[in-house]
Amino acid sequence: AVRVPTLSERERQIMVWVAMGKTNPEIGMILDISEFTVKNHMKSIFSKLDVTNRAQAVAKLERMHAHA
Repeated sequence: AVRVPTLSERERQIMVWVAMGKTNPEIGMILDISEFTVKNHMKSIFSKLDVTNRAQAVAKLERMHAHA
């Protein structure tokens, strides 16, 4: 079975905006957090999903949801 990494609620919110093509500063403004905080969340998301960039993270989440 594929182990689905658990993203926190905040990480999931961030990924929704990433999937829509928003930048870290934009996401920070939308969620009312600093760009630095967004970056930290992204690092955590990349590590949980075992990816190195946003495009891979989005693709991986989409694949996981398609199979869910």
